[in-house]
Formats: sequence, structure tokens, C-alpha cells
Amino acid sequence: MNSWGLVRVSVADIHREPDHKSEQVTQAIMGMALEILDQRQNWRYVRLPDGYLGWVSESLLQLGDEKLVQRWRASPKVMVTSQVALVLSRRQSASIPVSDAVIGTELLRLETGRRWHRVALPDGRQGWIAHKDIADVGNLIHIEGGSAEQILKTAHSFMGLPYLWGGTTPKGFDCSGFVQTVFRLNGFSLPRDASQQFTQGREVFHRQQLRPADLVFFKSPDADRITHVAIHIQKGKFIHCSAYIRTNSLEQSAEDYDASLEAQYVGAKRVVGGLTGQC
Repeated sequence: MNSWGLVRVSVADIHREPDHKSEQVTQAIMGMALEILDQRQNWRYVRLPDGYLGWVSESLLQLGDEKLVQRWRASPKVMVTSQVALVLSRRQSASIPVSDAVIGTELLRLETGRRWHRVALPDGRQGWIAHKDIADVGNLIHIEGGSAEQILKTAHSFMGLPYLWGGTTPKGFDCSGFVQTVFRLNGFSLPRDASQQFTQGREVFHRQQLRPADLVFFKSPDADRITHVAIHIQKGKFIHCSAYIRTNSLEQSAEDYDASLEAQYVGAKRVVGGLTGQC
């Protein structure tokens, strides 16, 4: 049995059960390496890089062994920096697409030009992507966690995008998928769910101590665990995904005050500069 699969489409939906009608629990983006743990007909039970488990249709994967993943990881790449970019069949913006690719996707770099770059997808398909939509992975400065300012800049770039249960991309986010993606794009590795994210970082004991990019958490009255997460901006204002990416505030004097969320507030964690200990 093939033990690994590389996602071969821009976004692969991961389901709770091996059925397209089953709940979507998360998503994986093109080029992501998924460890295959089980198989049922044309479905594969996989482990994502963040440890999340679920079922994905094998048609969305380039199947292989560990050597496939090693070759992919070792090859020179470019990273998509636009929210959604197109890989095209020719070096013309009006040409037929080969595929789309979402922000954070890594593609094999085959040829570099001034305006266009030739790239390869995990399944071997090739095409051209505009220079404005990518950055060379080899030229990116690796930072163990970006600044609070950069995190908030990334978060605000998604303003207005819609909510999607199980979503982790600009095609649709859920609350924790939004937070995980924003932080991943800035060098932080966070768990997938809001309740799991609540275990990260250093505790912020009082709301008055909140800093930019702190994570703020909420729990519905009838829930037994954390049900919502947001990113603090300043003075009680936060950005989150609820129906769509938007801002609200915990302060009653603010125009975008949300009374229901203030009532559900349970605490905050500091991930930027606070991966261990307590503040």
C-alpha cells in the first residue's frame, strides 16, 4: 500500500467519514504531504502535518512512498503569496489554466523568468505562474515566528472572506482555520481546533493585559469546551471569522461591540514571544 500522498489539487477537503456527504473537518493544500494510515475503497485515511486525521478521496492525491515525499521536499520551489493564483498553460494571462493555487502553496520551480515562472505540480503537470504571485522559497528568510504587526497585516488581508465549516484557505475559513493559517503564514505552527489552540502559548490573566496578536477564546453557554477563537488587535478589538472575516470588540463603548461574545469570553493566550510559561 502507498504510505504517503501529496495533495494534487489546490484544496483537498478532509472528511470525518469516507463519504463526500460526511462532515468536512479540515482541508489540505496542494503539495502538502499526507501520511496514509488506512484505506477503504477509493478513500484514504490520512494524518495531516498538524496531526489532524480524516478521510480524503484518493483522486485528490499523488500516491507514493516516503521517497516521493523526500524528493518533493528536497526540490527547489516557489511559494504562492497571492490569496489565489493561477498556474496557466502558457505565458499569457488569458491562456487556459492548469490549476489554481492558494496562498502558502509550494510548487516545484523549473524555470525562472522576469514575468513568468515555469512550475510543476505534485502530479507532474506543468504550467506558468506570474512573478507577482510568488516568492522563491530559497530566498525567503526563515523566521521562527513573525511579528505581531505582520500577523495582523496578514489577518486583515483576508477581511470579508466567507466562513466555511472546516475551511483553512481563502476559499473559506472557519474560526480556528483562519487563526491557524494566519499564524502558519508567519512562521508559527498551531494546532487545528480552537480548543487545541487554547493549550498553546502563555496565559494572559487579565483583559487589560492583552497585546496585539494575542489569541482570545470564547465558549458557548451550552458547550463543554472552547468553541471560538479570534486574534486581538488592540484595546479589546479583535479580528475573527464569524459568517465572514471581520472585526468586533469586547469594549461596550466601541461601535463594533459584540455583547454575546463578551459574555462568552473565557481567556487569552500569547503565542508571539510566549510559547512557554506564563505572563
